[in-house]
Amino acid sequence: MTIIIATCQTGGAEPKTGSATAPPLLQIITAIAHCDIYIASPRPWTSPTSQNFIVDSRVMMQCLSDSHPTSTFSWRRDGSVVTSSDRLQVDPVTGKLIIYSAAVADAGQWKCVASNERGEGTTVAQLNLIG
Repeated sequence: MTIIIATCQTGGAEPKTGSATAPPLLQIITAIAHCDIYIASPRPWTSPTSQNFIVDSRVMMQCLSDSHPTSTFSWRRDGSVVTSSDRLQVDPVTGKLIIYSAAVADAGQWKCVASNERGEGTTVAQLNLIG
């Protein structure tokens, strides 16, 4: 994972900018007084990555990201942004997607997009119809 150090300052020294991988960065942080640290872009994952469902069941998936600044989330299906309705709810802050009454057409891949001012990342969750 690449970390971008936006500003870093020790004592009266001039702020510095640079990047490092996680292990050396931990050594750097112990020697500095103040750093603003940003992960370059969100790297989301879903929980669960795959799940089975039956028709008319309640299905919940969540998209997560450890990015800073904090990400907002959206879900996409067949290339279109999914919006909340009577049948499903999308929460852009928590990354949760809840389908209150799953249908046959809900089977397949759902794409999560995590975005912040540094960029965006995507991941996919799979819903499998059983029964």
